[in-house]
Amino acid sequence: MAFEEGVVVDGGSIMKEVCSRTSEDNLLFCINCLKGKVTVQEQEEEGGGHEDEIKRLAGRLIDCARETSEVFQLFMINFCNNSTGTKFGEVGKFCVPRLGKAEVSFQAAREFWKYGRKTTTLREIENGFNAFHECAGHVPNGMPNMVHVTLKSS
Repeated sequence: MAFEEGVVVDGGSIMKEVCSRTSEDNLLFCINCLKGKVTVQEQEEEGGGHEDEIKRLAGRLIDCARETSEVFQLFMINFCNNSTGTKFGEVGKFCVPRLGKAEVSFQAAREFWKYGRKTTTLREIENGFNAFHECAGHVPNGMPNMVHVTLKSS
């Protein structure tokens, strides 16, 4: 998907594109991250350090993001960068350089998290996307320039 400044994006269409590009398992993994059901576990036993767990989760998120739409990638990355309490901020440090994406606004990530936390099935995930009403997000148009994108209900 390519975006231009001021373009209004249909959240339902984005969700359908995401669903068509990635497996249900991977998509639900991303949503569970948003819902706080996936956390970085403190590993005390030998051979399973905290940093290894962060890298493992970051790797899976990166794999998911590579399969999905740019908008979904940006929301996931920004969520990782800004989330607190689950150590996903540390995961974000691994995700962002490897994907080479700019961050979306914190407001947009917070809105996505708010709706994502309510979802459990693919249909409900799509409904969550449709619940965006003029949620301000940002998509990179070259670096470091950013463009404004508005997501709206379909």
